[in-house]
Amino acid sequence: GRWRTKLVESFRTSGLREPLTHIKMLPEVARTSSDGAMKIGAKPMNLTLYLTFDCNQRCGYCFAAPQQTGDMSFQTASEAISVAANAATRNGDHHLGVRFFGGEPLMRWDLIPALIAETRNIAAAHGLRTSFSVSTNALTLNEERRSFLLQNDVAVGISIDGTREVHDRNRLDLDGGSSFELVLRNARAAIDEDLRVELVLVVDPTTIGDLRTSVEYLHDATGADFFILSLNVDAVWTAHDVSRLAHSYKELADYFADKFDQGRPIQIDALNNKMNVLLRSGFIRQGLCTIGQTDLAVIPDGRIYPCLRLAARRDDAYAIGHVATGVNWDSALMSGCGPGQNGDADPGCRSCRHTETCLNWCAAANIATSGRSTQPGMVMCKHEKICIGVSKAVLKRIDRDAYRDLYREYLPSMEPSQRIIAIESGK
Repeated sequence: GRWRTKLVESFRTSGLREPLTHIKMLPEVARTSSDGAMKIGAKPMNLTLYLTFDCNQRCGYCFAAPQQTGDMSFQTASEAISVAANAATRNGDHHLGVRFFGGEPLMRWDLIPALIAETRNIAAAHGLRTSFSVSTNALTLNEERRSFLLQNDVAVGISIDGTREVHDRNRLDLDGGSSFELVLRNARAAIDEDLRVELVLVVDPTTIGDLRTSVEYLHDATGADFFILSLNVDAVWTAHDVSRLAHSYKELADYFADKFDQGRPIQIDALNNKMNVLLRSGFIRQGLCTIGQTDLAVIPDGRIYPCLRLAARRDDAYAIGHVATGVNWDSALMSGCGPGQNGDADPGCRSCRHTETCLNWCAAANIATSGRSTQPGMVMCKHEKICIGVSKAVLKRIDRDAYRDLYREYLPSMEPSQRIIAIESGK
């Protein structure tokens, strides 16, 4: 597809003069829409709509498992879009991103085309640009739906964990059978038809031993170049699991570097994001999620949460409003999130040499792993240290200037000596 072609051709072009503005560089910058308008440090308002809690799979590790049923109405979704548009205007943003989520959002296909049109109408009234994405298991991602998503430039995140054996450890259909062949076929078709596709692999104690094999297989089998590693922070992680995770990430980093050296670069969010942060000597603060300020999530009954993971808990303790009344900007949750963002940071984080390059500010992950919004749990702390270590190793191995040029839209000017200090000193 054109995204893969553009990535490779730009890499091979002398001087790499064509910036790849379509590349998703979360968490600091959401995916740009096709106009390439969003820039680093200007994280836009993102709204996640839980269109349904229903699903046509029963994944063993799902953090949004259907503990209750519920479908969102068009009216609730429209009110949620208005709330998000008002919040974007309040923040001085010029962009509104909408993600369709679930459950399995394609089970509410009756809503998606109408809500895209509704979002555009509401956004236009506020002077906002729009972008759209959908997170799906791809079981019902048929040709008609793929065509609509392509025509409307909707980014598609497809959950698939690797080979059949790895995928079927957790991602079975409602009858307990394999979902692999149908998901693989629809993912390959979406990529061949030029949709903007990212493959999402859940990093879980049951899958960590096969990460390199999984990414390499999916790259070869589907033509995908963009991969998201979704750490299952709700799982029970042992010290042995963490040790296996470190080994698997090193293997995956070696594969990433091999592909870069071959002139066939792929993107793995856990590596690319961390490498870019290291090259900038830390996160850009105005680009971070400040809980409820740049991300809102709405569940079918209209309750508003500050992000999709907290929404999945459906706990009133984390709700910050309702579509009928708007966001409660005085909520205690709205005071900021995570170490480096407020004065309640964990002392261990404040003294850690990785604090400026660590994802310790993610309140949802912190709550899941430690029970506190400002303190990362063991698995988050270990995961970040592993990511930082393997990302530094990749940057030492590859042509760093070529990498910087490839991703220069996300890397502000920095003296070469500063770049070396950021990587070599461990800061």
